[in-house]
Amino acid sequence: MFQAIKVITMLSVIGAAHFAVAGGSVSYRADVVPLVNARPDLNSALSGLRIADSGDGERISYIMCPALAGKRVGPYEFSAADAAGNAVSITFRTRERFVNAYGVVVAEFFDGEQIAGGDISNAVTVQEELVGISVRR
Repeated sequence: MFQAIKVITMLSVIGAAHFAVAGGSVSYRADVVPLVNARPDLNSALSGLRIADSGDGERISYIMCPALAGKRVGPYEFSAADAAGNAVSITFRTRERFVNAYGVVVAEFFDGEQIAGGDISNAVTVQEELVGISVRR
């Protein structure tokens, strides 16, 4: 019994470094455009690109945070085409702050990696902001 508890504890600690266990579909228009609109300085980097509406994001697992289970967060990846029709891949790099019911930030992530705080299991909301855009051919 003690070994089982020890293994579960170890898995919980290992899992804390990443909040997502799987990717999930996201909509560029519904999920990412609001983040882009909050950063007009980055919006110009997207001019001339035709971005597919369906892309990939990270999915918060029930085990890591029951209240936010299934929510998609960044980084987000989309296929696109430049003005010449060349295929490109776009990554929207994000920072997330997980907040508990008392309004306290309990953890912070950048591109899916935990950079501050601890356990997110008691978070009830996540504040997400766009911090950068990468375009690759």
